[in-house]
Amino acid sequence: MMTTPAEGAKADREVQRVNREHRVPETFGAPVPAHQQSNPVVLDRESGAWIDLRTFLGDSDYGDVVAKRMALRLSLAEGVARYVCPRCAEPMTLASVPVRVREPTRFYFKHRYETGECSGTSGLGERAICALKFNHQKEGWEHKRFKERLLESLAADPAFSDTKAEARFVDAGGQRWRQPDVQTNVGGQRIAFEAQLSTTFIHVIAGRMKFYAQNDAALVWLFRDLNINDFRQAEDDIFYANNRNVFRLTDETVALTKSESRFALECVWLEPVPDAGHVRDIERRSVVYFSELQFDVAASGAPRAFYFNYDAERAKAVLHAAEIDLRQRFEAHWLESASDQTAWLLLRKELHERGIEVPEWSSLDGFQQLLDMLYSVKHWRVIGSRHRSMVEKAHYLHDRRKGFLLLFHHALKAFGRVDAFKQEDVGKNRFSVKVEAYRAKLRNDPIYAFDGRYVDLAMLLFPEIPTKAFR
Repeated sequence: MMTTPAEGAKADREVQRVNREHRVPETFGAPVPAHQQSNPVVLDRESGAWIDLRTFLGDSDYGDVVAKRMALRLSLAEGVARYVCPRCAEPMTLASVPVRVREPTRFYFKHRYETGECSGTSGLGERAICALKFNHQKEGWEHKRFKERLLESLAADPAFSDTKAEARFVDAGGQRWRQPDVQTNVGGQRIAFEAQLSTTFIHVIAGRMKFYAQNDAALVWLFRDLNINDFRQAEDDIFYANNRNVFRLTDETVALTKSESRFALECVWLEPVPDAGHVRDIERRSVVYFSELQFDVAASGAPRAFYFNYDAERAKAVLHAAEIDLRQRFEAHWLESASDQTAWLLLRKELHERGIEVPEWSSLDGFQQLLDMLYSVKHWRVIGSRHRSMVEKAHYLHDRRKGFLLLFHHALKAFGRVDAFKQEDVGKNRFSVKVEAYRAKLRNDPIYAFDGRYVDLAMLLFPEIPTKAFR
């Protein structure tokens, strides 16, 4: 049947009207999902999580979305309603805006039977949404399985007692209370366990932290997943407040707990590693035991449970990073521009601020000979002298700087140069002949004693050499 021009124009106007009513927005010319509805999210009854339309659709193309739409309808026909309205708990489906283009952008969430009685989450305030999410999370299959794992683990470890699930945790005054997922007692310390399985407003997280800190209770957060890069904001809020440690329970940790009679958890934490001038974090992961955890309250007021003390180690790493930076700059100066007195005076000033004194000019009092010797061993090339080989430098030390000989031997070992030295030490004038002569005297004869000058600097610049070598 042919369509007249008037009918075609009427159809186009109807499409435009529907598009205006459903307010399908466009961003930079490309349409985005039609989520400007009264039902921007659905509740996943299995996990207890709220899922928005963009997440639900993912990277699916039009055909994939149609398949999802059909799968929802088939499940409902079988009496299975996994995705429901967070407000009224009625089943939800994917509806389509009647536009001609075949794009995922035409779909949106809709009640299976739209009566107009439920407006979804539209108009709900923050507290109402938070209450709904909290209740849904506790009703989800994931949350129930979480509690089962936790209760099984606590029951298998005799250190825990008076364990309760979904019971009120009343404050000392008997006026205020919270209801943690599970609470227990170990060694006289009350412990509250909370599951972080879905997005939570920060004021809710902070409220729980404050309550338990004020009541001298330890708070342990348990997550669904430990993929730090995929954490949502609520998970980041907890993770960073908890000394950058986070835990979860798995079937494997429950099995280990039962076999060892010790409560085991999977832990992920960040470890600060010093680098030149900065600190970088490395992700670490391990199964740990509850008895290995530390508990405190941070300066921010957040109660913390952690296996690795990130804050304490970061303070050390910051100092170490500054040392690495100074060490590298000093070495670069010594090897490339030791004649630059301006640069030397700046380094000397920085060392003085660290309590390390060095001469005003780098060539005085055996100072240059000491550093030349150690840098020569480290880089395995003669530095700062006209000696033709490291063996010739060793002979020089024996004849002119006997107090450096023991340190020279330690440096050869520390930098793995012993074999290389032996390969060079050939011919009539072998250094090993002298070594045999003075070996017995090396530690006891005062003539071979290191005078200890500049030892603090040497220890800073050459951490590979053991401390005992400088004593």
